[in-house]
Amino acid sequence: MGFKDVRTGQPNKLWRRLFEFTKGSIKYSQNSREKVEQDISRLRKSLKKYFRIEGNSISLKHGYEPQFKVNIADKSNRSVYGFTNYEEEND
Repeated sequence: MGFKDVRTGQPNKLWRRLFEFTKGSIKYSQNSREKVEQDISRLRKSLKKYFRIEGNSISLKHGYEPQFKVNIADKSNRSVYGFTNYEEEND
């Protein structure tokens, strides 16, 4: 998925941004706006490529909000996460 730093094998910045969605929307200050926008753009592209997502997977409302749920599946192993499309869940 492109969420691993190839030099260290550790989760990269995009993984940390994705993990932030487990706590809610991503809000940012004016000082960090450009960097957050770049990260979200890269995250959208990665998710679109990997999951073949059509449309906008992350919208900007009151901060950046995913159009899917990010759940921690097992708290003892934080490398396992579940993704659920809101539309599928609410049908």
